[in-house]
Amino acid sequence: MSQENQNCSNKLNEKVIQEIDQKSHEFLRYLYSSIKDYHGQLPNLRDIFRPEAIDWLLTESVISSKFGRAPFVNFVINSGYKDEPEVDKDGKLLLRRTTPIHRVAESTSIAGQRSIIIDLFQIYNRFDVNYTNEDGLTHFHVACEYGCLEIVKNFLDLGQDPNVPVEDTGNSPLHLAAIGNCTDEFKLLLKRGANPNSANDEGETPLHKSVFFQRYRDEEYAKILFEICDEQRQSVKVDARDNEGRTPLQLAAANMLPNTVDVLLNYGADLSSFVFPTEDDVDKELQHEEFEFNFQYGLASGAMAVVEQLEKRGYELERSDALTIMALFKKYNLFEKSKDNAKRWYNNKRFTKKAKKVLIKPNLSLYDLIRLKPEESAKILTCMDYYNLAKSDNFLWELPEKYQTVCALYFCEKISRGFFRRWALNDFMELTRYRLPILCSEIIIKQLTNKDLWGICSAATDKSS
Repeated sequence: MSQENQNCSNKLNEKVIQEIDQKSHEFLRYLYSSIKDYHGQLPNLRDIFRPEAIDWLLTESVISSKFGRAPFVNFVINSGYKDEPEVDKDGKLLLRRTTPIHRVAESTSIAGQRSIIIDLFQIYNRFDVNYTNEDGLTHFHVACEYGCLEIVKNFLDLGQDPNVPVEDTGNSPLHLAAIGNCTDEFKLLLKRGANPNSANDEGETPLHKSVFFQRYRDEEYAKILFEICDEQRQSVKVDARDNEGRTPLQLAAANMLPNTVDVLLNYGADLSSFVFPTEDDVDKELQHEEFEFNFQYGLASGAMAVVEQLEKRGYELERSDALTIMALFKKYNLFEKSKDNAKRWYNNKRFTKKAKKVLIKPNLSLYDLIRLKPEESAKILTCMDYYNLAKSDNFLWELPEKYQTVCALYFCEKISRGFFRRWALNDFMELTRYRLPILCSEIIIKQLTNKDLWGICSAATDKSS
């Protein structure tokens, strides 16, 4: 080591002794400055720092947003430093330990957690050593939740149990892969013996989690779970209930996931005991969503498609179910504003040019679809068609920005028009004490907006209560 580098190392070591207990940002600035100025062959970090000091420095360098992760993490990787586990007096590995990998995984303020964790696994790369923190979260759990496929494979190849739960939550690795939206890890765990029916402390199975966390990948994880379990000749408890009594089918309906509803029913979910989610159930599932135009269109089409799927299988919607869906439209602003239609926004030349280029299906452009009346478009596209269109290739992104929200609300109105008319008709006749012939009532209902129809249903409910 050159004299210049030796002097730099000595200064670093002195500074660590002075500052490491205080975890000072000033020290981190000094460290990063020293790393930046380092020249020549990188040192053996064990000659400079104690292992616990390196742990602390790695943790602070990634959780401190002011300094970022790259300088020290990359420096440690490039130096060739590898963590070595401690042993007790009998030579047994000491695995109860909180590492930077645990701290990054449990932090909610770090951007790019997955890439950081993958980097850290180059340092903590003993896959026969599964460090466990005070909550019972292991390195293997972190790898499953954050999409570290090769690391998951390495652990499993060395005999890691694919069903070991997190002590604090009861979540299995399969639960965590679903939570983390990690498709490849989810598949691998199932093929390596993960139990599809294991329940966490909330009574949720991996099937519950595969529904709850997959709003924008509707049906993917549920379908994967069933298909692989079929291959493995392993049964799945499709009607398992969590601690709140909810089945995966009820969660799928509350999350407005019609494709998942279809998959669950195809694999034997019991519709005879199905209870449609309440307004509170739906609110609980949607409370963390971002309410922008693509969410509005996806939610409206999803709600109508869920109804379509359930009724197709023989479920008879009750009035309270319909009111839950209408309240959903009210709460999340899914009603078209009357002034939007009055302005005839779809006649704008710029919008028309874009809309004619967006194909909904062969020989049907977005422009053509907008011009169709709701009853005409219903003959061409089902609610599932509208929903899958939003899920697979949301055409709204193709439109000029100023028209995206207004167009989304237009389709929210169009998709749900028949539903609102159907349920408002009886309420309207009841409120008018059946003085008008049904044909006249239908003509009046046809002229009203969905928001007006919701008002009629709401008024009828208030009157009856």
